[in-house]
Amino acid sequence: ALDEKDRRIPLRLVDASAQVTQGRQGRVPSNAVDGDLATRTHNNFGPGVRYGVEDHWMQFSFDPKLGFHLRKVRVHATHHAAKQRMKGVKLSLLLPSKGNALIAQKAIEFWGDDVFDWDLPLEVQKQIGSLPLD
Repeated sequence: ALDEKDRRIPLRLVDASAQVTQGRQGRVPSNAVDGDLATRTHNNFGPGVRYGVEDHWMQFSFDPKLGFHLRKVRVHATHHAAKQRMKGVKLSLLLPSKGNALIAQKAIEFWGDDVFDWDLPLEVQKQIGSLPLD
């Protein structure tokens, strides 16, 4: 998550699906927001793990009291296989003050570089308090 000056907004892991929480070979969901692009996340897989039984997801939050104004969500792909798997991933923005109401969603349709940026529309920024209401 980035603010209006492209500064990183600290995120914390809230929850994740079961196989993502289990991770694989130390690749757990908290790695997604540790600030270190050398660490990765991966769902659990392999012998003894049932395939195709859950949607994989992770949920993160940030503290609005820190004064950041969310403008952009950035996803990094740290190797070629991740880029191939990202097509169709949905990024969802939930508003905790409204009972985790879904206020915006973006599907990753194309992945060209090592990052995917979702620039939040102005109306969404207003809803989450990043911009003043008109």
